[in-house]
Amino acid sequence: MIRKLCGVVLMTLAVGSPARAIDGELDTEHFYPPDGRIGMVGGGIVADGGLVDPDGMAVALMRLNGAEVRWRQVPDDIGPATFCDFTPPLATEARYRDALFDSQGRLVLVGTATFPAFGELIFVVRYLYPDCTLDTSFSDDGYFTFDLPEDVSALKVRTQTVYVLTFPVERLVVAGNRELGGAGGDFMDTIVLRLTGGGALDTSFDGDGWTSLDFADETQLLADFVVDRQRRIVFGANLDALSADADWVIGRLLPDGALDSTLDSDGWWRVGLTSGAAEQVGAMAAAANGDVLFAGTEDTGPERRILVARLGSFLQLTSFASAGDLAWVTSAALQGDRKLVVAGWSNGFDGDVDAFALRVRVPVSGTLAVDPSFGSGGEPDPLTYFSFEAVPGGTDAAWGVDLAAGRPVLFGEANFGDPQGMFVARLENAYLFADGFESGDRSAW
Repeated sequence: MIRKLCGVVLMTLAVGSPARAIDGELDTEHFYPPDGRIGMVGGGIVADGGLVDPDGMAVALMRLNGAEVRWRQVPDDIGPATFCDFTPPLATEARYRDALFDSQGRLVLVGTATFPAFGELIFVVRYLYPDCTLDTSFSDDGYFTFDLPEDVSALKVRTQTVYVLTFPVERLVVAGNRELGGAGGDFMDTIVLRLTGGGALDTSFDGDGWTSLDFADETQLLADFVVDRQRRIVFGANLDALSADADWVIGRLLPDGALDSTLDSDGWWRVGLTSGAAEQVGAMAAAANGDVLFAGTEDTGPERRILVARLGSFLQLTSFASAGDLAWVTSAALQGDRKLVVAGWSNGFDGDVDAFALRVRVPVSGTLAVDPSFGSGGEPDPLTYFSFEAVPGGTDAAWGVDLAAGRPVLFGEANFGDPQGMFVARLENAYLFADGFESGDRSAW
């Protein structure tokens, strides 16, 4: 059997006594090149995030010279790569911000399209994958746009199951920031819209297919959102991000788009773990039992800590020490064993900014705790750092994480030279999978 991931042909290992894999370290045994990552240098190309397709191939959302984002499938060999780059007619630019594969294996991307006459519009495009052709059954031409008087940013997309005449159907939910004029100090609200499978606004959602949400007339910056087991839309947004006592808020919508009053009586829950500390959420994940998980940072002044929270019947929060005074959580992925892989960037290792990953045990009940089996333990804190830079003092950052056959795959940027380049790196997971190709240690079970 042959496996492919991120442009690599992987051969199944013979069954026997496997070598011990260290969870969280770069997978150098089964990943090309020998340092465990694929780097693409030059042209200012970096990965804003990414995901793993149903066959295990990594797909990167690429930013080119700060002016263009396209998706690109990491090549089968280090050569020309497949990519899609579609800009709607009359638009000057299209920027992809998030992506998913729907239940039929089609690639859905969401971002903004800039039109001279209208400004930035919400832009959703669906491709037949992997041949990179527009799916014309979606909004007649393969893409959907939505215009507001204000610009939009930080868009994300998820799927949601709704029931039509008792039958379950899949919908697309898009959420992001609605950039306001700042009256009274309120510069951002959260916009949420839902699309049918045909690429039209779903009018069963809030009456017209979309809603705009504001918490206490404060500026709120959407960090992430998920759809939980009860089909509710749960989002995390940061409040007054530049404040020394910044907090974040949880919002929850029912499937019909109304705020869920069972969450703190009005559908909103302001979160603050420590008075006088700036706390910011960066990523979320939904667990199969209905729990919603959050990861972010807590800045107390002297130190920057990594914050993790679990929302079930109540909200449980904890934080873990970090050696850096500059850090940010960008993404998270939940393993099937309820271990949350958190990724981002921090200056805690050597003073310059490096990519990091952290794994946290999130039991159904009980204490959230750092997983000590993740990483070699040579770092100054619970984070596992990755530095690919060719230039000392350069910036490495992980902007996305997904799982491929149980192993975390990081997407990001690294200073391979001038300008920045893209990296895709796969990490070890010590589990021994049924097909036997992972080098692992059964004691991890």
